[in-house]
Amino acid sequence: MPTRREVIAALGATIATGALGSSSLSAQQGSSRSRLPSPTIVKPPRLTPGGVVGLVNPARAIFETEPSDLQTESIEALGLQTRKGENYFARRGYLAGTDQQRAD
Repeated sequence: MPTRREVIAALGATIATGALGSSSLSAQQGSSRSRLPSPTIVKPPRLTPGGVVGLVNPARAIFETEPSDLQTESIEALGLQTRKGENYFARRGYLAGTDQQRAD
């Protein structure tokens, strides 16, 4: 019976061979397949001094305010203003508020 390492190595070799075979096959076919257009990258405008950065907390509850204060101070040191979300300090157990509060 082959070991797990041998099975994984054989599977990897099979996948690599299949990938190489299909790419050479598509190269032989030329442009018969239509290519999907590249997705357009949407970039928001750069932040400028005095701009506002919104802070949200969609995951864990904040039990100590010191890390949050440090984040706020770091952002403000860059010349930006901060605005905390309505439910930023909400707490329900170990989560940052109820499901609805975190979704909001």
